[in-house]
Amino acid sequence: MNSLQIKIYPDIFFSFVLFVIPLLTLLSFFGCAGMQVEVRQTIIAPAQVEMPGVRSLAIVDFAAPLGGPAHGRRFAGYIYDLFREQAFYGLIPPAQAGRFLQANRIPPSRFQDLQTVKTVGQGIGADALLFGDLPSARVHRQVMKHKEVRQVGWEKQKVVITDAEGNTRSVLRNMPVYREFTIEKIYRTVEVRAQARLVSIRESRVLWENDQSWSKRFETVKENGVWQSGEKTNDTLLLNRALHQFAKKFVQDLLPRRVLRTRRLALPADTGAYQDLMIKGNQAAGRNHWQAAGTLWVKAMALEPKRAEARANLGVLREGERQFTQALSDYKYAAKQLGKPWGGYYWDLKKILEKSEK
Repeated sequence: MNSLQIKIYPDIFFSFVLFVIPLLTLLSFFGCAGMQVEVRQTIIAPAQVEMPGVRSLAIVDFAAPLGGPAHGRRFAGYIYDLFREQAFYGLIPPAQAGRFLQANRIPPSRFQDLQTVKTVGQGIGADALLFGDLPSARVHRQVMKHKEVRQVGWEKQKVVITDAEGNTRSVLRNMPVYREFTIEKIYRTVEVRAQARLVSIRESRVLWENDQSWSKRFETVKENGVWQSGEKTNDTLLLNRALHQFAKKFVQDLLPRRVLRTRRLALPADTGAYQDLMIKGNQAAGRNHWQAAGTLWVKAMALEPKRAEARANLGVLREGERQFTQALSDYKYAAKQLGKPWGGYYWDLKKILEKSEK
């Protein structure tokens, strides 16, 4: 009966122990680490200009001596829309403020007097009043024309040729076709200037003021009167669009800022049911399925209440949902066990909340 004999070579055995086993361990580690997810979230941060005690804001139509009241009304409307998108203030629209001014025969020129501003603010129930002038809102045009001849194709034409013996005959040949084009380049420069103040009604104090100019150049190319490239809209629509763009730039310091942040999701190093739930939650968050991720992390936290990884990830979820108080608690708990980066997340969020409460 033959017996199976196994011969162990010492050199090969020790090579396996020294190199292969550590390599498998590293692969296992990085396979687990690969389940970690970083997510990007948009956090609403307070405006750069502080407005203490302002809960209702009235915006008045801007005076526009050159462009007419339509431009001033449109510019104020764009600013109103920007504040309304943020939904942080009780807003009083320009039309309501305008009715009060008309009923009380208050011209825009009287807004230089802070007592008048206070009277208007109190009359329409506003904590602060935003008003101003639109000294310039216009479009400058510069037109440059020139002509050029281009080949536009080929056509067969009869051509008379003479041979060496003096005989002539007609033949068809492809001949280039040329056409004259009138090239018209229209350069339009939109120029806008605005001046404004934001005044606290209770304190009769200027909280913010701005005097800013803005211009942008647009080019249009036409050939024989037909549009080819560049800006296609007429001057009126072009100016309206420019006013909308400028409005956001003009009041950007008054608007809450959208800050894009990157947050890391925690993952336990050990194996088991807790880690399985955490991995599935991280994968769901990576696919932007936050509700499913939150359910999995809550289950993980119920399984291991004293562990911090689930709390850390729930903090990320709650921060994105603007549940800032609970998110702070989650980050604080996670930072005690896990350290960085959740300690940094805690202080970042705490600073935002402190500034918004001033």
